[in-house]
Amino acid sequence: MDKAGASVSVDFNVTESDIATKHRLMVALDFPQTKSMKLEDSIQHGNVPVELEIVYLTDGNSIPIPTQDDGGVAAHAWKNGSATANLHLYATNGDTSFVLIAGFYPTKPGSYRATVRTIKDQPLFAGINGIIKVQPFYNTGE
Repeated sequence: MDKAGASVSVDFNVTESDIATKHRLMVALDFPQTKSMKLEDSIQHGNVPVELEIVYLTDGNSIPIPTQDDGGVAAHAWKNGSATANLHLYATNGDTSFVLIAGFYPTKPGSYRATVRTIKDQPLFAGINGIIKVQPFYNTGE
């Protein structure tokens, strides 16, 4: 995540039971909490944008899924296709920093792909081994 243009894709499946809950899923980033907290502070101040695209994969086609980063949640705004998402530091626990990239509602059961691409150099990520994952949205209260 430290160099512009770096990307990672995560393929995942959504089941009928996932759809039945009507809960959001999210693309998240977890990484070891830094001692200086400079990276976490930078994220908290909205200085770490990435490009995110989530697609539903069917019959060789990719159908874009609307996403909503933390700013979009506050503004009730959705982005469709490949769009900029500002990382949002959700929490730290002394060992791990938990970051929201964006949430989404899967449209139907099947195969999906989330692709995260860095937009600009982020030197504070140098040497940080993070994990991009898809999981239920943080504390939705649903």
